[in-house]
Amino acid sequence: MPQKPKLTEELEQENLRQSADLYAELYAEDEELRELTQAAMVGWPDRE
Repeated sequence: MPQKPKLTEELEQENLRQSADLYAELYAEDEELRELTQAAMVGWPDRE
């Protein structure tokens, strides 16, 4: 498989960072979202 151009890779990484930052901000501000996340993790092998 051909390698992606460096600029494309850098842009994808920046978009991923921005998305993660936005999610972290929303997660910190939204108690209901934190509760839903915790409920969804119940039963995962590393959470037992």
